Amino acid sequence: MTVTKGDIQDAELRILQGNSMAESSQKSYDDDLYNNAIDLHATDSKTDKGTRILTKENALEACTDLFEKKDDTNTPESQEKLKKKFN
Repeated sequence: MTVTKGDIQDAELRILQGNSMAESSQKSYDDDLYNNAIDLHATDSKTDKGTRILTKENALEACTDLFEKKDDTNTPESQEKLKKKFN
């Protein structure tokens, strides 16, 4: 295994920043949420075979799912806020 200068700099930066496991765990959790929302609501592109896209309508549904799961909010205010963003 070859260690590059960038690997060493990354390690030094992590040491200087302290333990960031909680932060990286949160980022992993967020990535999983976003990827699941995209996987659930993406559709096959009509023009580019093998490509999946989010339509405007599906993106609204994906965002609603994210709001419910990430922020644990499913209030009329949050729903109205999302609808305004997509208008």
